[in-house]
Amino acid sequence: MTMAGIRQYIVQQLGQDERSKGRSAAADYIRLAALIGLIVTHTLSMELDVNQAIQGKHYVVLQILSMMGNLCNVLYIMLSGAFLYRYKEESPIQFYKKRFSEVVLPLFVYYVVYLYKNQMLTAGTKMSDLIGYVNAFLRGEVSIAPHYWLIYQILCIYVTVPFFRRFFKDYRYRWLTELCVVCLFFMIGNRVLMWFNAYTILNIMFPEWLMISFLGYWIMQKESRRYDGWIMFVGILATILMIYLYFQQKDLGYYIQNQSPVKVLMGLGLMSCCLHFPVFAKQNPVIRLIAKYNFGMTLIHWAALTTIRVKWGYSIVYGAYVFGILRGVGLNLLLSLGMALLIDNFIVQPIRCIPKYIMTKCGLNKGTE
Repeated sequence: MTMAGIRQYIVQQLGQDERSKGRSAAADYIRLAALIGLIVTHTLSMELDVNQAIQGKHYVVLQILSMMGNLCNVLYIMLSGAFLYRYKEESPIQFYKKRFSEVVLPLFVYYVVYLYKNQMLTAGTKMSDLIGYVNAFLRGEVSIAPHYWLIYQILCIYVTVPFFRRFFKDYRYRWLTELCVVCLFFMIGNRVLMWFNAYTILNIMFPEWLMISFLGYWIMQKESRRYDGWIMFVGILATILMIYLYFQQKDLGYYIQNQSPVKVLMGLGLMSCCLHFPVFAKQNPVIRLIAKYNFGMTLIHWAALTTIRVKWGYSIVYGAYVFGILRGVGLNLLLSLGMALLIDNFIVQPIRCIPKYIMTKCGLNKGTE
């Protein structure tokens, strides 16, 4: 590769080329927040599980920080809805082919990396074991990468995207707002009923993750900026409520974790903040680089975390907690970015090129050029 080619590659990776100029810088910051939240919640949950020395106020503070990091799940779902529901002239088959190449293929490649890292894939691996690994991947039972469950949830949403795109194409903003209000009302009402032990089957009939993706699409609309002040205020109140409910010493995970209304309101507040303030509209090469490899970093961060905590023996306790967390997250970001760069460029991308190469050699794509 020539120096000019290397220079062009670096410019492209840092998002300084012409193709990247129209990207939303605010969305890149939201992706970074989701990634940091994911790393924080897994770092702290692992530390609290293995380190019995953490007690008292330190334990409480780390638990609260872990719950705040858990906001990442809502952010990832909202980001999926925010961009995928935008109308685009693309048939369902074209959409599914693109998602297979951009999501399913990397998902499987990184799964193989996890198998290799955990010494489950060696030269002596039996065919029956290989079949078992593939079956586990298809069933979504990937215990060696516990965060994969969220990607499977997003894949389920992808099934509906081509059809909701057409649905939202001519959907007035007012109707979209009313739909989102109904979704929030449903999620809050469902928790209220459960609080009084009045269990319903509504959450089976109306998947809440799908509703959250609608809210992500709504919050990205320009018209939604008029509500930013109120949304950020409600997001702050939701954060205070989450902390208050934590101190009730009850099993309230369903009310303050994952797709709970509290987390949804916190997610809307954070997204409104990033979309509202001009500081988040400025392009940043480092933020852009992380956003470009965000998916790969999301997939591989667990391997980076186990390497840092188990293999290297690094504990946040060694860094007086606050600095320890910052160092741990920083190490994970750097290691995850390095691993994602290597895997995406030297494994995923070459595999993506194989079908096109075969078609070119066989002369099957001449009619499409």
